[in-house]
Amino acid sequence: MRNAAYILFLSLAGIGIVTGCSADPATAVEGDYSLEPQSVQINGVIINMGDWPGASVSITGTDESTADISLDSLLLGFDRLTLPCEVSRTDRDKYSFYGEYSGQDRDIELSGNVNKGKMSLSITDICTSEATGRWRTATEQDGLVSLSLSFECPLISEIPLGDTTISLDTAVRMLNTALRASLTTALSPLDYIEMSNTGYVNISWSGDISEEFRPLFQDVIQYWPDPEHGSLHIYLRRTLTDGLGFPVSPLDIPAGCSVSGSDMTLTLDKTALEPFTDMLLSAAGDMTYDDYTDSGSPLGDLTEEQFDEYKSLVPVIQGVLAMPSTTYGAVTTFKKTK
Repeated sequence: MRNAAYILFLSLAGIGIVTGCSADPATAVEGDYSLEPQSVQINGVIINMGDWPGASVSITGTDESTADISLDSLLLGFDRLTLPCEVSRTDRDKYSFYGEYSGQDRDIELSGNVNKGKMSLSITDICTSEATGRWRTATEQDGLVSLSLSFECPLISEIPLGDTTISLDTAVRMLNTALRASLTTALSPLDYIEMSNTGYVNISWSGDISEEFRPLFQDVIQYWPDPEHGSLHIYLRRTLTDGLGFPVSPLDIPAGCSVSGSDMTLTLDKTALEPFTDMLLSAAGDMTYDDYTDSGSPLGDLTEEQFDEYKSLVPVIQGVLAMPSTTYGAVTTFKKTK
């Protein structure tokens, strides 16, 4: 009796082994997968999973050796990206897969494996957008950077200037000129801004810069194209914004983007500008009278007293911008460079 039971046990075990080994590759890897540290690399760089806390992968078999693999919250610009993939067994408990995607100005290749239930991924994500390349801030006929601020406030039509008042439209034009003059000087060491085909914003800067910001210049700030909505998103990942103390983490800055020949125009609304508004206004507020005259006196021949009166507009406008009913935006143009 004992021998018979032993023989029966071996027979059942053998059936189980044969069944497991003969399972279709796609069926064998079906399921939902959480991603572990150092399990994902994009364009050859292992990503910090702390920047993608909700990322996961799911696999659904479509036939014996193919499956739909869905990347959830893993690639910028895609809440979920599903790729049809070929799946094959490479060892007893190990399976590999490969798939491709082309769309949204991106060429994406996905490869990876599942080994004893644990997944690793290698992703190549190449940007094919017209925004890729090297750009320099364009200038207009007056020699100042091409930038135009605009805003509306239904509650305020005039603001004080010295002993009189001026219209809000006039104040905006003055602020625009002062800001453009200040940025023209500040950006003079900028050689170019590069939108790399691997999705990074890289900056070539020939002048002195705070050591706090220099580490951001290469392969740190990311971008992704959104051609469906005619926009370009600048993205600062979670560990970066947390480290710099940004009020928004992570930071996704959407900008309307159009490319015509060698020109690229970015249009930013209130949502995109809000994290940087105080920084921009501070640039205008920090301008000195010597800076003003050196930039060609763009508002005309002002006395130093008149110049100081104009500078006093900055904190007033900051207050106007802070009102919930105020809407504002900016348009700036870049020129392609070699």
